[in-house]
This record gives sequence, structure tokens and C-alpha cells, in this order.
Amino acid sequence: MADAMAKALEISEIIGAAALVLDVLQDNAYAKRLKFYTDLGFTRIDPDVNPNRVLLSIKEISQSSAMRQKLK
Repeated sequence: MADAMAKALEISEIIGAAALVLDVLQDNAYAKRLKFYTDLGFTRIDPDVNPNRVLLSIKEISQSSAMRQKLK
């Protein structure tokens, strides 16, 4: 996931993206997957419309100490 976040940060500087958006796979491990992403800082966009769509702002990614280390 760190690699995907680093790429999203890099691409955002070119295209002006504001967030990394993903749909959490709904399977037997859905709750575990959702917890993994929310622990990383992702939040649900609109739980009433699409409960498995989450986002993490590019600003949050850029402020992550782990991400800064990866980009060095």
C-alpha cells in the first residue's frame, strides 16, 4: 500500500489529484480489509450510497512520516 500511496502522491503533482480513492473488496475478509484501510487513515466517502468506497487525501499522504521516508 505504501508504494501505491507514493505513486498517488507523485502523480498528484502532475495532474492535480486531491485524493486516493478505492473500493474495499467485499468478500469474507471485508471487515478486516476495511479496518486495514481505516487504520491507514482512509475514511468512507458516503456510507449510505457506497459503503465500501474510501478515500485518503493527498495532503494526508504527503504528511505521513512513513511516506516521507519512502520518498527519500
